[in-house]
Amino acid sequence: MKTLQILSLACALGAASILPAHAQESLVTLRIDSGTVMTSQGSEFATAGNGATLEPGSRVMLGDNSAATLVYGNGCTRPLKSGGVYTVTPSCTPVATYPAEAAAGIELDSVLVIAGLAAAGAVGLGSRDDTDAPPPPVSR
Repeated sequence: MKTLQILSLACALGAASILPAHAQESLVTLRIDSGTVMTSQGSEFATAGNGATLEPGSRVMLGDNSAATLVYGNGCTRPLKSGGVYTVTPSCTPVATYPAEAAAGIELDSVLVIAGLAAAGAVGLGSRDDTDAPPPPVSR
């Protein structure tokens, strides 16, 4: 019975740890690296200031020879290096450290949460409390 409680607690903590990461990820800050940058949040384009906060779905327009970076709340950055119009996405996938992760499209944060849940489950199963089981029958 205690194993089930430990496993349930580990799953709840794992799920709770994902929510703040995704909430922070939706905060996008514009960093102007060079040139002219304009933004639109559903209306006409207007000159953007360095450090402007953008909502997902906003558009960023870079002039020729301009560069900017979208900085997400989770620390991930998305460089915008050439003239054109870009749409701010709701999430940013960090550059994977390992080629296999990049090929699979797996976010490192998700892998760590799943690994933590698996480890908590293994610890829970390894420390099973068998005292709840009835004693074996006594032979006479």
